[in-house]
Amino acid sequence: MLFRSRVDGVAGWRVDLAGTGPDAKRTVGVMVERGGAAWFFKLVGSREAVKKQVVAFDKFVQNVKWKP
Repeated sequence: MLFRSRVDGVAGWRVDLAGTGPDAKRTVGVMVERGGAAWFFKLVGSREAVKKQVVAFDKFVQNVKWKP
């Protein structure tokens, strides 16, 4: 799934992809462009591990502050 997102006021995208099956992986990522550079924040692991950490990941991304 793809969602609009923001990192310290900069518009970007949040992606949430999950595989299927017993060893399935899940990836949650946020992508933004700032100052001509692409920034990626990514959480990858088993579906269960990512499920346990996705709230902390979202809080981390929400607390990113760009230096002037």
